[in-house]
Amino acid sequence: MSLLDTIGAMLSAWEEPSTGIAVSLVRRQGGHPESTIMVAGDRVPALEAAFCHGMMAHANEMDNHTNHRRSLNHPGVTVIPPALAVGDKVRSRGADALLAIILGYEVSGRLSLAVEPGWFNYRRGFHETAICGVFGACAAAGKLMGLDAEHLATGFGICGSMAAGSYEFKSSGAWTKRLHAAHASRSGVLAAYLAAEGFSGPHTVLEGKAGFYHCYAVSVWASRH
Repeated sequence: MSLLDTIGAMLSAWEEPSTGIAVSLVRRQGGHPESTIMVAGDRVPALEAAFCHGMMAHANEMDNHTNHRRSLNHPGVTVIPPALAVGDKVRSRGADALLAIILGYEVSGRLSLAVEPGWFNYRRGFHETAICGVFGACAAAGKLMGLDAEHLATGFGICGSMAAGSYEFKSSGAWTKRLHAAHASRSGVLAAYLAAEGFSGPHTVLEGKAGFYHCYAVSVWASRH
C-alpha cells in the first residue's frame, strides 16, 4: 500500500513546476539510458531517475500513508524512488524490489527512533526525512545491487557526508522540502555506487565522535551514551 500510495503521489505531481524543472535539467544532462522517468518516459541514468521521482513524490504533500508517525520521517519519498530507479536498471523481480523497500523503511525508521519525536525537525532545524532518508535510500539501492554487509556499511558511512536538509522551508513554503526527497534519493544511490566500486566510508558514521548523532542530535545522544 505504501508503494501504491507513493506512486500515486508521484503521478499527482507531474504538472508541478518543480517537476518540470527537475525533468528538464536531467534531460539536458543526458547520460546512459538505465531507468525510466515515470510519465515522461525518458530513459536516463538511475541516479537521475531517482532524483526526479523523489522530487515528484514529495511535491504535493500527499504521501501521508508512508509517514512514519512516531518519528515524523517520511520514508516512502526517499526509499521508493531509488528502489524504482535501481530496480528498473537491474531488472529486478517485484518481490526483490519490495524487500529492498522494506529494508529502506527499516533503516530510516530506526535512525529516527533513536531520538525523541520532533528532535531533528523542531529542536535542531533539520528536515528529518532528508537527513535520515539518504540512509534508507542507500539500503534499498544497495540491496537491489546485491551489496554485502561490508559494502552496505561503507555505503552508510558515505551517506553520513550526504545527509542534509534545512527546515527553514517552513518560513516561506519554499520548494526545498521536495528537493530534500530528491537529493536524498539520488545521494543514497550514489553512496551505494561508490561503495560498490571500493570507495571508503567510516563504519562508525552513526555513533562516532563526529558521527551522525553527534552532529544532528548532540545533547540527546550524549545524555544516553
